[in-house]
Amino acid sequence: SLSSLRVVYSDGKNVWLWQNNLETPLTTIEGYSDLRLSDDGKLVAFKRDGLLWVINSDGTDERLLVSTENLETIEPATSDSRLLVFQFDWVPDTHDLLFNTSFSGYGVSHRDDLHNVNADTLERKSLRNAGEGGVFLISPNGKQVALVTPHEISLMDLDGTNYRSLLKYSQIDT
Repeated sequence: SLSSLRVVYSDGKNVWLWQNNLETPLTTIEGYSDLRLSDDGKLVAFKRDGLLWVINSDGTDERLLVSTENLETIEPATSDSRLLVFQFDWVPDTHDLLFNTSFSGYGVSHRDDLHNVNADTLERKSLRNAGEGGVFLISPNGKQVALVTPHEISLMDLDGTNYRSLLKYSQIDT
């Protein structure tokens, strides 16, 4: 029903929550993108300046989940580029977010990795190193993750174990 529907969106500047025909601003600082609402509707995750943030859906407790310093532990910055959060999504029915990274600079340079961060505890864990992950899709039950690279489609359990290649093919550049 529409009375229980929650939608988060950005007007190009700020993050908003629409619920029960009411719009509530959640942020007042510009530059947010790629919004994701947790399944329980309590948290909104988003990117700003290539970093991963979260805010409570009532507009309180905005906090940085993945900082520049966290990304530097994954791969140190160089004079030409630094690491950025590329893709992220909530693990169903949890406050865990999966994310992968890319390098700043001209075009998109995927690192093909995979990481997990808990929005409540801020605990971070690497699941797949560079070249071992890819663009991901989490199964509806939150137990497995599909990974896609320009040359392979694979599947693994959410904890990073039971990795298996499903299909290998010639490199595809787009």
